[in-house]
Amino acid sequence: MTKMANKAAKKGLLIVISGFSGSGKGTVLKELCQNHDNFAFSVSVTTRDRRQNEVEGVDYFYITEEKFDEMNQNGLLLESAGFVGHHYGTPKDYVEEKRLEGKDVLLEIETVGAMQVRAADPDAVLIFITPADFKEIENRLINRKREDAAEIDRRMKKATKEVLKLPAYDYILVNENDKAPECAERIFQIVENERLKARRQNPFLMELEEQADVYRQKFWPES
Repeated sequence: MTKMANKAAKKGLLIVISGFSGSGKGTVLKELCQNHDNFAFSVSVTTRDRRQNEVEGVDYFYITEEKFDEMNQNGLLLESAGFVGHHYGTPKDYVEEKRLEGKDVLLEIETVGAMQVRAADPDAVLIFITPADFKEIENRLINRKREDAAEIDRRMKKATKEVLKLPAYDYILVNENDKAPECAERIFQIVENERLKARRQNPFLMELEEQADVYRQKFWPES
């Protein structure tokens, strides 16, 4: 394989991960990255102030509202959203840089952002993580004791809307209780299988075609 084909073949994938509140996606992704070093988390830009325990370029890239508007208007964000008076977005350049390094980039975002990414990059792989049923979603929210009853109701209400977006995802994974490692390994296998798809191996296929042309000239010199 030529250097150019080899570089293209090693380009990482963009993996979008979404899930209901209480799906355990954060634990699953932590498990995934602990066991496999080919993954990198995307780092978002935000217009909110940096908190004391946060690190520039690790937690977020902190920018002004003006800079955010400029990036958004110039198509430099894969997706963007507003929350509590501030804006967040995924910078295309950062994601592309990591992919060219051969890293599979993990982008953990909600369904609205995932649909924006699908429109901007149809080649992205969309994975949705869910508990087995809605009762389990509610139980997990109650048992983790981080939200009051009103907030749990808000998150459950949101889940009833999010479920309508699931058919747009490529894969739906059920994360059963205490089985985050198994769910993480399923994501790893999905990524490995995606890499083998013919449409992702165009440089290699082109080289095979060129080699076949040499043999065609040998077998059918007058054609």
